[in-house]
Amino acid sequence: MAHQRSTTAPNRMPESRRAGLKPAASGGVVPAIARGAAGLVAPLPGELTLSFLTRLAARYHLTIRDLLAAVTDLGGL
Repeated sequence: MAHQRSTTAPNRMPESRRAGLKPAASGGVVPAIARGAAGLVAPLPGELTLSFLTRLAARYHLTIRDLLAAVTDLGGL
């Protein structure tokens, strides 16, 4: 599927680039987290832990359970 060019903003980046996605070798897109580019994350001032974890999980399209499993995985130790 070809990207449509806008006549009002010819220099805009494709949506996949703006959303933190990069083209995959197969022609699809890979989420930024799959590349190991989690970036800087921090709770907002006064934010509760559960709210922060919910926001972080939503950012990467995970459930809180999946997020906690990923960050507490000890790799078989």
